[in-house]
Amino acid sequence: MVARLTSVTLQRHLYFDALHCVNIVAIFKESTMTTITLKDSHGKSHIFNLYPKGTHFKPMAGVYAFLKEKGDSLFDVIYIGQTSDFEDRIDDNFTNHTQYDCIIENRYTHIATLVVPEQHKRLEIEKSLIDNFNTSCNEQ
Repeated sequence: MVARLTSVTLQRHLYFDALHCVNIVAIFKESTMTTITLKDSHGKSHIFNLYPKGTHFKPMAGVYAFLKEKGDSLFDVIYIGQTSDFEDRIDDNFTNHTQYDCIIENRYTHIATLVVPEQHKRLEIEKSLIDNFNTSCNEQ
């Protein structure tokens, strides 16, 4: 199964108080976050942030997927996993990952992440996504 890229425009609200004045000025800055939607075996869509290979991650918990770009905004899903710490598990040097060799052999180009703090929810989403995708590196 192939995943298709989507793009979402976010508005970030920044507030500051100039010289502790009573008037607070609001600044609106638009930025574009690249996302990809992965559907699980129950038909539920999960919107992941999409990052290129080599991205450094913060220590946050969630579900992740290694992807290979096929062109025309299409990706093969190579591996799906979950972790309590993106930085430790999938950062640039993820040689301690159990499926490192398979992920490298399949030439991943991107990593998709979905922040999910609760472990039971991460495990549920991970299993449902694995059930829906025929990945190259998840042991089925």
